[in-house]
Amino acid sequence: MPITVGGTEITFNDGTTQNTAAPAWGTWQNVVGSRAVGTTYTNSTGRPIQISIGVQLGPNATGYLVINGNQVNRGSNPFGDRSINVTQFFAIIPNGNTYSVTGFNGITFWWELR
Repeated sequence: MPITVGGTEITFNDGTTQNTAAPAWGTWQNVVGSRAVGTTYTNSTGRPIQISIGVQLGPNATGYLVINGNQVNRGSNPFGDRSINVTQFFAIIPNGNTYSVTGFNGITFWWELR
């Protein structure tokens, strides 16, 4: 049976220890299955998160990363002769802030460091 020491470290009977404190940044989570273009999400984790989003743009299309209602980043496909172009957004989202992507054909990937 393990013994808890100091609230964040476990010492096992064989003498080994394990730190049980949560990492400062958590882990990367693939959330593409629960995200949609044009939908606003709120970071309610209690700490900042980082996002990495890949989205598809049609010919001559433009899309935006929106944080708290402000267009903070822009992606575009200037190639009218190509059907799809992928653009990528990275951002840190402070706790309590909202975020979304708009104007895209579809999501290629959406990861969040939570």
